[in-house]
Amino acid sequence: MAFDYAAKIQALLANADDESLSDEARTTYRAKAEELMIRYRIAEEEALATEGAEGATPIVREVRVTTRNVGPIYVYYTATFSTIARHCGVRVHLAWNEGYVAHVVGYEGDVRYAEFLWTAALLMFSTRINPRWDDALSVDENVWRMRNAGIKRRQIADAAGWDGNKASDRSKVQRIYLRECVRRGEPARAAGLGHQADTFQEAYADAFHTTLSWRLREARDAADSVAGGIVLHGRKERVDEAFYARFPAYRPRPAENVPAPEPCPKCAKAKSGACRDHRYLLVTAADRRRWDRMENSPSALAGRDAGREAAEGVVIERGHTRANRVDGGGHGAIQA
Repeated sequence: MAFDYAAKIQALLANADDESLSDEARTTYRAKAEELMIRYRIAEEEALATEGAEGATPIVREVRVTTRNVGPIYVYYTATFSTIARHCGVRVHLAWNEGYVAHVVGYEGDVRYAEFLWTAALLMFSTRINPRWDDALSVDENVWRMRNAGIKRRQIADAAGWDGNKASDRSKVQRIYLRECVRRGEPARAAGLGHQADTFQEAYADAFHTTLSWRLREARDAADSVAGGIVLHGRKERVDEAFYARFPAYRPRPAENVPAPEPCPKCAKAKSGACRDHRYLLVTAADRRRWDRMENSPSALAGRDAGREAAEGVVIERGHTRANRVDGGGHGAIQA
C-alpha cells in the first residue's frame, strides 16, 4: 500500500497549528511536515518517470483570499497570497466573486501546503490589521485590538454598542485603549486626535508585506545554500501547461516588434511638461504631500512599526530549493 503523503502532511500541519501544544512540539511538527513535502515531491517525480503522468497531474482548487469588505488594503492580501503561491510551486489566477478568489493550479500536495501557509499568514495579518469585535474577549481587549489596528474611535464605539457620534463615547474608547497599553507595558500606537487611521493601516500593511517578503527571500537563500538544490526536471513546465490549459489568455505570446510611441507635441509645448491628456504622469503637489504623510507622519511611523513587528512574528521554516519553485518571485515558506 502506497504511503499517503498528503494525509500525513495534513495531520502534521494540523498538530503544528494546535495552540494547546508546546512551541517546541509545534516546531517539530512543522519541520517534519516540510521534510515530508520534499520527499513527497521526489516520490511524485519518480512515479512520473516510471509510470507516466497518470495519477500525478496538477489539480485546480479555489481559495478565498478576501471578502468584499476588506477595503483598499486588499492588494496586500493578494500580494501575500501570491508570495506563498510562488514558494509552493503553484500558479494562481485571481478572480472577483464577492471578494477575491484564487484559482490555484499545481500538484495536490503543493496546493494543500499553500492553503495551510495562507491560513497561517492570514491569521497573523488580518487579526492585527482588520480585527472585528469578539464577544468572547473583554471590552478592554477588544478596544485595544481594534484601536491598535488603526480603526477609528467612532467605529469602535459603535462596535461596542455605544454611540460613535458622541464625543464622550469616542473619548471613552481612547481612555480604555491608553489604559490597556499601560497595563501591557507597551507604547500607544494610535495616540492623540491627530491619528490617521487610513494612513496607519496602509503603512502597517505595506511594512508587513515588505518585511515578510525580505525574510522569506532570506530563508530561501539559506535553504538553497544548505540543500544544494533538488532538481525536479519538468515540474515547473507541467504546472505551467496545466495553468495555461485552464487559463489560455495567460499563455505567453511571441514577442512583437512594437514601434516606440511618438513624442507628444502638446507635452513639448506645455510649461508643466505634460499636456492635459498626460497630466497624470506628473508628480503633483498632492502626490508629494501624500508621500510625506506615508513616510513621515506619526500615524505612518506607528503603522510601519506595527507591521514590521507582526511580520517578524511569523516563524519561517526551511523553504523549497530554487529548482522546485515556479518562476516569478523570490520567496520562501512561512508558518505562523
